[in-house]
Amino acid sequence: MLVLTAERFVTDRPMAPLRIPYTLVERVGSAVRLRIRAEELAAPPVEAWLRRNVIGRIPGADRASG
Repeated sequence: MLVLTAERFVTDRPMAPLRIPYTLVERVGSAVRLRIRAEELAAPPVEAWLRRNVIGRIPGADRASG
């Protein structure tokens, strides 16, 4: 359901599920811990669309940290 909703907002179709290679997984427990930082992963297409079309239109959003 989430993928179908997300496809409505992106231009690259069909949207394949994002996959993280298991070699990057450090530990699996109640949370999954990766060997790399989240910033090193590619941004999901929906996140990029939201940054460009929603968050980017908020006054001062370009000065926000994060």
